[in-house]
Amino acid sequence: MNNTGPILSLKGIKYSYNNTEALQGVDFDLHYGEIHALVGDHRSGKTTLASIISGYRKMQEGSYHYKGEKINIHSVKSALSMGIGIVEQDKKLIPSMNLVDNIFVGIGSRFYLSRNEKLRRIERASALMDMVHPGMPLEVPLYKMSDQQKIFVNIARALAREPEVLIVDEISQSMTPEEMEHIYSLLFALKQQGKSIIYITSNFNEIFKVADRVTIMKDGLRQGTESMGAVAPSRLVNMAFNFTLSADSLEADQRYTSLPTTQEHLINDLPIGDLIINEKKQIIIINKSASDLLDSKVKKGDSLQMFLSNFFPEDRDSICDLIEKQVNDSLQGLAVGDRFINLTVSPLQNKNRRIIGTNIMLEDVSFDYHTREYLMQVKKVATTAELAAGVAHEIKNPLTIIQNYLELLKLSFESDPEKEYVGYIESELKRIVEIIENLLSFSRVKQSDFARLNLIELLDEIVMLLGHQLTKHRISIEKSFPSHQVMITGEENKLKQLFLNLISNSIDAVLENGKIRLEIDEDSRESVVRVSVIDNGHGIPVAIQDDIFNPFYTTKVTRTNTGLGLSICQNIAESHGGVITFQSIPGKGTRFTVALPSEN
Repeated sequence: MNNTGPILSLKGIKYSYNNTEALQGVDFDLHYGEIHALVGDHRSGKTTLASIISGYRKMQEGSYHYKGEKINIHSVKSALSMGIGIVEQDKKLIPSMNLVDNIFVGIGSRFYLSRNEKLRRIERASALMDMVHPGMPLEVPLYKMSDQQKIFVNIARALAREPEVLIVDEISQSMTPEEMEHIYSLLFALKQQGKSIIYITSNFNEIFKVADRVTIMKDGLRQGTESMGAVAPSRLVNMAFNFTLSADSLEADQRYTSLPTTQEHLINDLPIGDLIINEKKQIIIINKSASDLLDSKVKKGDSLQMFLSNFFPEDRDSICDLIEKQVNDSLQGLAVGDRFINLTVSPLQNKNRRIIGTNIMLEDVSFDYHTREYLMQVKKVATTAELAAGVAHEIKNPLTIIQNYLELLKLSFESDPEKEYVGYIESELKRIVEIIENLLSFSRVKQSDFARLNLIELLDEIVMLLGHQLTKHRISIEKSFPSHQVMITGEENKLKQLFLNLISNSIDAVLENGKIRLEIDEDSRESVVRVSVIDNGHGIPVAIQDDIFNPFYTTKVTRTNTGLGLSICQNIAESHGGVITFQSIPGKGTRFTVALPSEN
């Protein structure tokens, strides 16, 4: 079979009823193994097109090709026989029949089924429902089921006929977000099996979640078809406006009160911030994504100048110049509070190509911006680490020579006081050498392999490195460690970074004369060792406790702070097969606990 061309191709399809042109020469094709979204508002023609593809209506003009062959006579029966199925929200089921009978009604010609055939149908129905919506009762009549459950029965009914092309028509309106996520996963699984899917929706936001390509319909015409992988978000948004906005909406009295409800809902569903201004530079609509991004409610009818003065005061003139040029253009990385936004302007034209308004798109690029900043900071830190390693090596060499001479001095001194003084010097010198060796271990940029590590020694080294900070702030640190060795397997540098971050956070949290406690607790039943870092600091406010592991979230307002400390700690713990948890009482203190697999 040649799978290079489309599995389904329609050209110049026309259909009219009651003096209404539902389809005005529509072209549409569907590729093998793709999810093709068909999007449009009410009376756009998308459902009429689906009914022609599935055989419920006969096209009045145009050509219909399936797997490269022209189909002259098309009906529901022929569509099913060719492998084309449809799932509709209002598909008529038989209320008195149970789930199994509804799935297989119309399959097979015999009225009487043997016991073995009934069992096979029950097994097949059970397998289908496990895939579509697990847990639904097989023997309950449909009149006792909810509308959502009936849609799942319709999906199973379509799949029971093993279609190669599946049409899913407007099912999301009565579904919960959780149910839709399950359906999206099912569609992806069917796509992996080589099925071709036409997904019909009025919700533009859905196509970003599910579609490989999108065709937009309006007033019985195809407005355009785009590949989701290759097209820029701004292009898709413009396509959405092309079919949701009419010239009348912008031109009639230059009104700015509201758009038709269906159009406004669709624009609000866009996953990118968007607002439209008319020729008088007044806002006629701003969607939910834009309001959430700006953390403010902008009123319809507000002037563009007021909007820009409130949110983009430093870039107001540049944005106005961009709009006046009446071309597609953008400004990158505009600061709005703690966010960074890419702003794109696109002129809106009527049928006569006259500019009747401007579409302004707002895209949150804060994560990308912070990532770049963090990578730059990492590069600086890596360079500093290399310099520190070089300096540490240079210091370590003369220290070794000094240690050798101290050994000679000890031999030359006969009196105990003099030997004791030299012993003090030697002891402090060893401490300096240990600190330098620990510094060298942190400065190694190269990733080390997993190895067996003594957890107590590792924590002692970190406390030694932080000794100056603890002394400076008069912070006492208490250790509660087992008397025996506690062995784990891990990457030494990463684990040092993990516990260094946690202890440093505790140092920042406690006041002078504060207390920090380190505990090691072994759980032999679960083969887990838990390390707790406990402080009596100011604690973590309840309002932000759900966010502290998010990348770039921070309450430390400094230029160099990236807000990645706890996010990195979590990643390190998870990469070692562990977990990190915390308990905090604001005003009393915080406990962070890292659970790692034990080698003991």
